[in-house]
Amino acid sequence: MPSSRDKTKRSRSWPVFGLLACAVVLTLVFDLNGWLDYVEHKAFDGLFFVRHTMLPAETRPASPVSLIGLDDRTFEDEAFRLPLILWHKHFLRVLAALADGGARVVLLDFLLPRTRFQDLEPEFSQTWLKALVYARSRGTPVVTGVIQTADRLFAPDSRYLQIVGPEYTGLFNLTVDSDDFVRRQRLVFRTAGDSSRELSSVSYLAARVFRPGLDVDRDVLVIDYDPGPEPFARHSFVDVFRRAEAGDTAFFKERFGGRIVLIGQTDSLTQDRHPTPLYHFFSSGDRRMPGVEILAHIVNTLLAGRFFSQADLPGRLALYVLLSLLAGAGPIFVSHRLAFFAPVPLLLLWLALGLFAFSEYRLLPVAGGLMSVITSGGASLAWRHWVMDREKRGLRNAFSRYVSPAVAERAMADPEALSLAGSRRVMTVFFSDLAGFTAISERFADRPEALVALLNRYLKRMTEVIMGRDGVVDKFEGDAVMAFWGAPLTREDHALQACLAALDQQARLEELNRELNADGLPELTARMGINTGEMIVGNVGSDVRLEYTVMGDAVNLASRLEGANKVFGTRILISESTWTQVRGRIEGRNLGRIAVKGRQTALRIYEVMAPAGAMSTDRAKVRQAFEDGLARYEAGDLAGAREAFGRALEADPDDGPARAYLDRCLDIGGGPLSDDWDGVWRLESK
Repeated sequence: MPSSRDKTKRSRSWPVFGLLACAVVLTLVFDLNGWLDYVEHKAFDGLFFVRHTMLPAETRPASPVSLIGLDDRTFEDEAFRLPLILWHKHFLRVLAALADGGARVVLLDFLLPRTRFQDLEPEFSQTWLKALVYARSRGTPVVTGVIQTADRLFAPDSRYLQIVGPEYTGLFNLTVDSDDFVRRQRLVFRTAGDSSRELSSVSYLAARVFRPGLDVDRDVLVIDYDPGPEPFARHSFVDVFRRAEAGDTAFFKERFGGRIVLIGQTDSLTQDRHPTPLYHFFSSGDRRMPGVEILAHIVNTLLAGRFFSQADLPGRLALYVLLSLLAGAGPIFVSHRLAFFAPVPLLLLWLALGLFAFSEYRLLPVAGGLMSVITSGGASLAWRHWVMDREKRGLRNAFSRYVSPAVAERAMADPEALSLAGSRRVMTVFFSDLAGFTAISERFADRPEALVALLNRYLKRMTEVIMGRDGVVDKFEGDAVMAFWGAPLTREDHALQACLAALDQQARLEELNRELNADGLPELTARMGINTGEMIVGNVGSDVRLEYTVMGDAVNLASRLEGANKVFGTRILISESTWTQVRGRIEGRNLGRIAVKGRQTALRIYEVMAPAGAMSTDRAKVRQAFEDGLARYEAGDLAGAREAFGRALEADPDDGPARAYLDRCLDIGGGPLSDDWDGVWRLESK
């Protein structure tokens, strides 16, 4: 059956669904008011870029579009030094040549003259009229248009529109997004001042002339820009004009026969340029595309028949609800450590789905989906932090005062695991004490606050080391520290971590002593004892006062080993059971067999000297000489032992164990040893 803790967790989870509903409503409000449009536009650009750079290139049909650009070369040519408005004879030649060459339709991407310029050029109007009439008579209709502003239409001279015909007169306006990019095109417009009158986009008209019966089931078309090197054929107007002057009909039949021809400005000075997803990512310099090129991409999109579809309002709402539920569930049902990152996989999955849908010509509401995940995930995180995890935070704050963060996390994950009953397991326990601390305390008899400050400086550093090695600080008794490894987090290397912690503490103590010396305070010396064995661990106390501690004979032995340092002049002593687990990973030496006070059974002890591979050559020589002496001592060869211990002291006059054993050999004397000699050093004090 589910535990009471699981039931409580579920009961506290229900109110979060109210927060998720608010997140959905908030996302929908942003969506409907267009407040997400900017992010949506940039997401579109990013998807466009990834699709055309990282996904396999798609096969596109050959484009029937040809673009004749009034480019820089044209404006620099001697024949085109006149103002553009007076190029009517040039256009007459080109339009006639295109008609003779069999062009299917010509789209002029500029406003035909609004005046007749009779005084300046008597034949001006007649030239344009002849060009339009001739093209139409040859079966090549000319599509042109008007420009609409907020309150009026700008149209050319009415005679031109009569010749062109209303069926070939459209609107030049491009559909510009809020960030000035052109990503989509409205195909049908309501005209200013007359909402009952409709005008089609000139690009839509040209496509319908080329393909009669073309009908698009949408008012707004998402432009499928082609990033290829030649999305359509390009020609310079000056080159085409020269061919027309030369009467090269074959050229026009080959290059323009049966095609849609667009004529417009592409020079570097034209103001008819707009940023697009294509130029934004795939070009350097001026990242704006001439309007006539945009029209060419629109015509290509219409004729290819591959139209992007977008989710309607019910579809978007369903997506927002689904994403909010998934994003809200993540932080509640994963572990505390992963809660903050729980929405991240969903964010990545949503972006991947957006890219997949984009490649299939479907537009998902990427920005709205991201907002749903972020707001719902954030609401769920806030609910978990301020409501669901309040009890755990209290436990962690209390428990982390004497355990490492890892142990505190374990307690938060499963508080019931820390029962009062306790358990028996093999662990490693640690004791440390300051040498001569009574004398130090007497120096501060009139300054107790200074003594406490000194002790806290020491204990702070020692505690940091223990907790950094995932140990549990059991208790402080004055200057003494008790700690253990192996509970409540089970780990196989508890003995190694205890030994490394002891070495780290000695190193930190050296740093502290340098600080104390600079402050005029006495230096400190710490003795440490470590033992590994079976012990009882658990919470001891009452419901209002608990102490997580260890008990047993193995614990008492570690305390005795700490005291044995006084006999051997050492800093860190460990039992043989600990040495067995750390041999090869810790540098140490055998100090022989001892019998501590209160125990009849002798045990072999070892000194911890350094991490594996970190002991100096001089210390290695001392160890070799000492262990030679110890072997002779245990064999009863006291004379040989004295000689070996002497060699160790020659290498290091301050070596405590060599000095202790040499003095012991001298105390025993040179007489014969008793028959029951076992080499055990029986300690008379704790």
